[in-house]
Amino acid sequence: MIVFENAGNIDIRAIKTFGVNAKENKDSAIGYFGTGLKYAIAILLRNNCKISIISDCTLYEFGVSKTMIRNDNFDIVTMNGQELGFTTELGKDWEMWMAFREIVSNMLDEN
Repeated sequence: MIVFENAGNIDIRAIKTFGVNAKENKDSAIGYFGTGLKYAIAILLRNNCKISIISDCTLYEFGVSKTMIRNDNFDIVTMNGQELGFTTELGKDWEMWMAFREIVSNMLDEN
């Protein structure tokens, strides 16, 4: 098990919403587009890793919901059983180390 821990809390809406870049100190923030953590979650799930986030004493567990859209199968990313607006296809060309880089970057940006 790998654990990343910091003292800050993430607004969970930042995970559920594309394009949210609401860092406290935008001048020094690593993140810019509001996509990195979503990519990391998708990559980890695609590689059969378990991922959860505890923020403000609430546990958020991520998983997948298998579905077919048109004639293609997709794994939609879920958080506590609720479908989010992206699939595990996000970051399809990224490598595993890039997911870890995004998690660390988010931790640094969230204090």
